[in-house]
Amino acid sequence: MEFSYQISEDDFVRGSKLAAKTLRTGVVKTILFWAFVVITFVCIFGVITQTRQVPQDSDQDPAPVTQPVSSTQSTQSLIQNLAPLAAVIAVWAGLILFWLPHTVRKRYRKDTNSHGVITLTLDSDQFALRSSTGISYQSGWNAFTEWREKGDLALLRYPGGTFQFIVLSGLSLAEREELRGILTAVLPQKN
Repeated sequence: MEFSYQISEDDFVRGSKLAAKTLRTGVVKTILFWAFVVITFVCIFGVITQTRQVPQDSDQDPAPVTQPVSSTQSTQSLIQNLAPLAAVIAVWAGLILFWLPHTVRKRYRKDTNSHGVITLTLDSDQFALRSSTGISYQSGWNAFTEWREKGDLALLRYPGGTFQFIVLSGLSLAEREELRGILTAVLPQKN
């Protein structure tokens, strides 16, 4: 099977998101764990500091009596306790929403190998890639560990964790089925 395609900037971004899918679940679990720990400590600290002990006169009972904190003091205390958590959430949101997408688009613009027309030749024995930018690559299927597909993109994963993007938008349904058949026969599919 032989076909040609071109990787657009949007294809590159969607492919990068799909490639990072497995890494993202581990990162999200770690973030949620540490956020839970911080929130728990903030709540415990808030409960402990919500009441304070006021010593009474010496001629009365020496047992301390708790005095409730006013709502203004309680609100200020809550804001002071939650400010570090809000700052951490703001930093993570900035990284996820602004920095990461910008970085992926910048990487595409610098990667001139992705800008040309790529011709891919596949069969059950080998994978061969030629690009109009002068790149040529040929290997057996043992160069890849798995493949995945979503929408108009298929990704072949190298053992180092990088991916080869394959744009499927120009393929007919029959050609897509043929490609899936070849990939399923030689590599495990991940969702």
